[in-house]
Amino acid sequence: MLIRQAAFKAVLSATSKNNSRYLIQEVQVEPDGAVVATDGYVLLKAIERNRYADEDFPQKDLPTFVGNPTGPVLIDVNRVNKLLAAMPKRSTIPVLGTVQVSADGQGHVTLAATDLTTPCIVSLPADNDGRRFPNYTQVLPAADRPCMRVALSVDVLITLIKSARAVHGKALHGGTIVFEIPTKHTNCVEPLRITIPGSDVTVIGGVMPCRV
Repeated sequence: MLIRQAAFKAVLSATSKNNSRYLIQEVQVEPDGAVVATDGYVLLKAIERNRYADEDFPQKDLPTFVGNPTGPVLIDVNRVNKLLAAMPKRSTIPVLGTVQVSADGQGHVTLAATDLTTPCIVSLPADNDGRRFPNYTQVLPAADRPCMRVALSVDVLITLIKSARAVHGKALHGGTIVFEIPTKHTNCVEPLRITIPGSDVTVIGGVMPCRV
């Protein structure tokens, strides 16, 4: 299977920085190609659409693709970053922006990336040496549960985070941002009141959600 660079990058921020929690310093590639990471506070799962075909991936100096792994594959963050670094910075060949994941039929999984000059190949045991990623399905909120949906643009979130960083400084976990969401609608398109409480400074305001 081929996994886009964007899928790995989208979840890497949720890997743990705590060296004593090595299992969540890794990302998990699911048999269907989804990529999952968690730091114990945030859980992110990247799901691709319109996958590239494995036969379109170059085979020069790379292991022959045998087939997709039948179970989940754990990859530590350092190896993920090495694979991403092996991709071309700019390319007119979109498939080079992917990692190929293949079972070799001999108890290992290989991951490969290339810029057509210097390939990067990672070999991992198919059984993950007995390690098991946290059972994230127990805490992943169901998509069909009753809820009120609110969408905020990335630029709005970045603005709020900058304000929170200024107020909280180096507080544990970066402090908090409180959203007050009107409950009379299923999909909220009214301004949300926000509060960023700090020990010395508190920020209040409003943000406009996006229509979804």
